[in-house]
Amino acid sequence: MPDGLSSAQVWLFECFRALHGSYRCGMIDREQGKREKRRLLRIYDSLMLDDALIRHNVRLWVEVEGPAGDFAKARKAGKTQEALEAADRMWQVLYRMPPPKKEENEHGFD
Repeated sequence: MPDGLSSAQVWLFECFRALHGSYRCGMIDREQGKREKRRLLRIYDSLMLDDALIRHNVRLWVEVEGPAGDFAKARKAGKTQEALEAADRMWQVLYRMPPPKKEENEHGFD
């Protein structure tokens, strides 16, 4: 087995090894092997998407933790300007873009 594989890749590798062994031993025919391979690839795609989403969420929570803590401390201390700056940093982490300018705010929130 190659080094450096993700858990989903290791799973797929082992499944393909077992599938190939089943075919070579005559337990399954070529058509059944093709059907099972397609099914394994669909499951693998789903596992890879789940893994990517989990990694994205973890990165997001780690990045937003600092500004969120700063925001909570500033709000508790009544430091409005510092709280707004921390909120802007949270916005940048979550949306990957600068926060809207006050005049762009269509709802009139400060």
